[in-house]
This record gives sequence, C-alpha cells and structure tokens, in this order.
Amino acid sequence: MAGPLEVARNAFDYVRGADICDLCSTPLDDVWTSGKVRLRRVRGGEGPPLLIVHSLISKPYIFDLLPGNSVLEWLRDHGHDAYLLDWGETDETDVANDLATYIDDYLRPAVGAVREVSGAEEIAMLGYCLGGLLALLALATDEALPVPDLALVATPVDFAAITALRRATRGGRLEAEHLVDPTGNIPARVFRQAFRALRPTNEVAALVTLADRLGDRAYVRNHHALNRWTADQIPFAGALARELLPVARDNAFLAGSVRVGGRPACFTGIRARVLAIMARRDHLCPYPSASAIDRLIPNADLSTFEIDSGHVALFTGSRAREHTLPALHDWLNHTERKEARDGRAAARDA
Repeated sequence: MAGPLEVARNAFDYVRGADICDLCSTPLDDVWTSGKVRLRRVRGGEGPPLLIVHSLISKPYIFDLLPGNSVLEWLRDHGHDAYLLDWGETDETDVANDLATYIDDYLRPAVGAVREVSGAEEIAMLGYCLGGLLALLALATDEALPVPDLALVATPVDFAAITALRRATRGGRLEAEHLVDPTGNIPARVFRQAFRALRPTNEVAALVTLADRLGDRAYVRNHHALNRWTADQIPFAGALARELLPVARDNAFLAGSVRVGGRPACFTGIRARVLAIMARRDHLCPYPSASAIDRLIPNADLSTFEIDSGHVALFTGSRAREHTLPALHDWLNHTERKEARDGRAAARDA
C-alpha cells in the first residue's frame, strides 16, 4: 500500500501534468503527406498492412496513449504492419472540406500509399467512430477499392438511435450555422461541451475514483493520459458539418440517400469481410446505432464483436488488451483470409 508521500507525489504530478505521461511513445515514420494530412507507419511492423482511419473530431493519440496501453504498440508486437491516417488539426484553410475531400483527396490516396509502401495488392482497413463512416463511404462509392477486410470500431449507422442527436436536428432546430465560429468551422469547445452534457456527472465520478486510487502510480498515469485525450478535440470543417447534419437528421445511411461528390453511396454493393466492434454501454455511439450495421451492408461477410464497456474502453486499458485487440487480431488472421491471400499470391507467381 502506498504511503502518504507517494500519494502526495502522484497527486502533485497529476495536477502539473509533468513527469507522469509518455504520450505517443511508439516510433512512427511519415510515409505519405498531403497538406497537413499524414500517413504514419509504425516502425518495425511486419505482416499484412492495416490502415487505421481515425475520427475527425479528436486527435489520434488515443491509439498510442502510453507504453503498455497503446493500440499501435500492441499491433506491432502481434505481427501487424499498421498505418495511421492522421488528419492534422483543422483550421480556416479547411473550411471547405467535405466528404469528397476526406474520401477522394485523402483516404483513397492513403490506401494507394499503403499499397505502394507495403508492396501489398490489397490492404485491411480499420475505421474508428466517424472514421468508420468514411471507410464505409469509400467502399460504397468505389467497388474496385482494394480493401477486402474492413473493421469498424464504435461506428454509428442508425442515427435515429442516437436520441440526443435526433432531438437536436429534428425540424431544423440545429443547423451548422448555429455552431460555426468566425473561421467557418465548428470550434473544438462545442464538442467538449456536448460530450459533457451527455454525461454531466462523469467528470465528478472519475475524480472521486482517482482520489481513491492516488497511491496507484500506473492508474494515475493512465487516468491523466485518457483525461487529456478526452478533452483534446479539434475543430470540425464547416462544409462537412453542413453535409453531415442533414445526414443525421434524415438517417441517410439507412435510407440510402448519402452522396459523396455527387455519387450515390451503394452500401448493398459492399461485399467485403467486415468486423463491427461495439460497446454495449457506449453513450457516444449507442449500441442500437452501431448494431444496425447488418441492415446497412446486407451483402457483406459480417462478423460482430461486443464488449460490456463504454466508448473509450473499447480501445484503451485492460479490456482492449484482453478482449478487443485479440478479437481484431484473430479476425485479421482468419484462416479463410490467409488462404485467399496465399491463393492470390500463388496465382501471381504461376
């Protein structure tokens, strides 16, 4: 049991935020850039390539919080050649970015860059939250995209099941013009305030637990890192907000009315292997919204993985290391996938 001096030291370090966290410790190499968007490869990774597509609301270091609590580190150590698509921080130069910008100008070229760097003809892709929607739209608007394996993590598809969003957008009550600042984008503070409003007692409960465990240095370090990330949102492009708010209001994914650059998104045309990972106590991407994925992509080879956790615990902490990441690893290395890959290689060599 920690003594009073250890408790005091941990509390002091937590408050000042120094000498307690080693954020983003996994070595990464930039292998492709386009403006502020970077494709980052985990150094030392081997095996089939996996492209991780993050959300557009928060920073991507959720995948690399701390040594021992890092998705990128875990994937590297378990034989995956992982690539992270880092969108950068949105500013006034990005105000016109829309779905076509993120999918056609950034995501598709990133897929090509992963293929070129890795030498693979096909790659797997993982989309986190809004990044999962971008990945789905990329496949739904390009049947030739060489991504036969898609993992979705906490990805909402039935917007009618997100109660707060449904109420806010009903009848045009919430429009992008109500949210943008003088730059033309939605400022990060709007998302922080919205997330706090969804669970107003969360911060108090977390601090009570922290106070009870100040003697546990590892817990204090992880709490500090995660708390920092959850408050570290980025601005959201104004043009994209003008597209997506009507998508949410009209439940356009399930209605089949989403368009990217004027092209209809055909979700019934997706025939890839898809793994949908969801949390049963997720307040940001509610389980009923994520679990509607079978209605969206009826012709895909769909598998699901559920865990009794909240949104963030899907990919951080002990639950991720013991449950989510092993499930992802097993799915990526499924025998049928390996046989198909070996068969394609044999055909090329023949």
